[in-house]
Amino acid sequence: MIEIVSKVARQLGPSASRRVWCSSALGSFVAGPLGPEVARQGGTRREVVRLQDVSKTYAGPPEVIALRGVDLTIGAGEMVAIVGPSGSGKSTLLNIVGLLDRPTTGSVMLDGQDVSRLRDAQLSAARARRIGFVFQQFHLVDGQSARDNVANGLLYRGVRRAERRRRALDALERVGLAARADHRPSQLSGGERQRVAIARALVGEPAFVLADEPTGNLDTVTSAGIMRLLHELHAAGNTIVLITHDQSIAEQCPRRVTVRDGRIVGDERLDVDAARAAWHVHGVGPDVGEGRTEVAS
Repeated sequence: MIEIVSKVARQLGPSASRRVWCSSALGSFVAGPLGPEVARQGGTRREVVRLQDVSKTYAGPPEVIALRGVDLTIGAGEMVAIVGPSGSGKSTLLNIVGLLDRPTTGSVMLDGQDVSRLRDAQLSAARARRIGFVFQQFHLVDGQSARDNVANGLLYRGVRRAERRRRALDALERVGLAARADHRPSQLSGGERQRVAIARALVGEPAFVLADEPTGNLDTVTSAGIMRLLHELHAAGNTIVLITHDQSIAEQCPRRVTVRDGRIVGDERLDVDAARAAWHVHGVGPDVGEGRTEVAS
């Protein structure tokens, strides 16, 4: 995990030339969270991520085949849990979906563009602009306020400081933490720190949020609060991809993709009744009615 975070930190900030590339090559990407009316085009869900026959092999000795012929499509506005035990390949899948690593074979499409063959600078720019990361360990800067931590998500986007801080406050309001904007991480609870991390992931209006074990360091009650927040964000039209080893967390998501031995061995979508039952069993508490998700306050 430290290696992943370090890679994001090193490559998150594109140079001016990378920003020029983003404005042209990424100009066709649809920015921001998408409501149901935008997420569907012509009656079909717009694809955000598509993996086609993706394999990943790490050279040895011994050689390790981490992913084997994976096909996965994630549509705009979906909430998907990718679940599997340790060693199943889910972390490698996270790296591929998050553009932190390249497949050995196969293709990765982001908003309709094949990004698996991009140059490093282009890949870095696509990742910085299109994916919001949430990590188990929060990774907040201790000496900065919650607001400034969230504003860091825009640091290398060419956004002026005043605008970064304004948008950071808006993002904190979305996660119910605007009143704690001036508090430092040491003054916040674990659940509040994770909310700050989620706000940082949202502030740049990414194509999707990629959350790696977002409840892993939290107690049961706090975990339920974070899952409730993720459901609220999903109901508002955000695309959420959640990586977890915890079946009870995965069961709360409308779609569950199971990984084992480097392959996808299950891809389940819950119907309305099953989703309602799972949410209430785990104390998350949204109610699902007439074709839409309503989240209790």
